[in-house]
Amino acid sequence: MNTTITKATLVSAVGHISTVFAAIIFILVPTIATIVTTTSQTSFSQGVHSRATLFEAYGSDAFFIVIFPWAITLVTTISCLMGGSNRNEKKRILWRWRSYSWAAAGIMVIFLVLLWSSMGTASIIYVIPTALTIAAATLNR
Repeated sequence: MNTTITKATLVSAVGHISTVFAAIIFILVPTIATIVTTTSQTSFSQGVHSRATLFEAYGSDAFFIVIFPWAITLVTTISCLMGGSNRNEKKRILWRWRSYSWAAAGIMVIFLVLLWSSMGTASIIYVIPTALTIAAATLNR
């Protein structure tokens, strides 16, 4: 039994770990720009610019922003493990496993674009995991 870990598997594992760090940053560090209304009258409104954590800004909807990239990078890691080029399986099965990493990379790009359009510059935290997912899919050939 050959248990060689490929470069693609290592890159995808680092990408998976980086999504965990990105989620921790989103949960603990106030990164999302918000406006807190201090005075609200019919003809006058006053607000203060501040920053909030992910759960302060989005409440329970933030679980999707934290869990989804973690699950996608896990799929990439499993795909890279199962699609290792040194396995003695049919090429069709290996191609199928490798195609999952490409699909996961595409989903991460779409997720990053949608997150950028809704959250703005705070979503830059997920650029590194997305780049690592794309690199893992490229190396998993």
